[in-house]
Amino acid sequence: MRELQPNAVICSRLYSRRVPVEQRRYADFESLPDRMLPTKRMTQDTETCMTMRHNWGYDRNDADWKSPKDIIEFLALCSARGVNLLLNVGPTPEGAFLPEERERLNEVGEWMKVNGESIYGTQYSPVEFDFWWGAMTQKDNTLYLHVLEWAPAGIEFHGVVGKPSKAYFLADPKRTPLPLIYDAEGHVTKIEVPATAPDSRDTVIAVQYDAPVAADPQAHGKHHWYTTRSKRHTEIARKR
Repeated sequence: MRELQPNAVICSRLYSRRVPVEQRRYADFESLPDRMLPTKRMTQDTETCMTMRHNWGYDRNDADWKSPKDIIEFLALCSARGVNLLLNVGPTPEGAFLPEERERLNEVGEWMKVNGESIYGTQYSPVEFDFWWGAMTQKDNTLYLHVLEWAPAGIEFHGVVGKPSKAYFLADPKRTPLPLIYDAEGHVTKIEVPATAPDSRDTVIAVQYDAPVAADPQAHGKHHWYTTRSKRHTEIARKR
């Protein structure tokens, strides 16, 4: 394969998981076990696979569909871990997508048209933990806050050094600045937001800095989505 197509990218599933990583000489990237969100940021090229419902292929009796919010949420969390998401579809025997699949793909696609900047080309979160409201991705001098649970009292995060120069909703074409407060003690930033989330699936707030994003090496947190979150998210993780 290397001789015929030197630019081919080979998945780690070429090997049994019993083969130590250091012995997988032909694997270019790591493929995680099915439906797995890693518990930490991945520093090597990694992907994870997720279904839209329970089964991988076509199953006329499987009506256990994940909602568009579930899929967008999982996509954002994968990006916060530095992981590519491989989203499965299960076409019919005739090769057609089901209406439920088209509906979800279209909705995720519409969300990506507005918020793709916070996913494509980003790096994992600057900190090893999440926040009760969601998680972060980053690119150059910008942090992207993926707010999965709204907080009318304000979106607060710590662990990033320095006062942001600007914060705004990524979906706002005018990029209207949001009021913010920075407390150097503990490196805590709080952003004022309206009472209602602009997007209940995942509202993205872009937070810009005048210099590259720098994390406080002493920062720590207790939140980790799908492990320390609410019962609902724990059940979703187990179900997936």
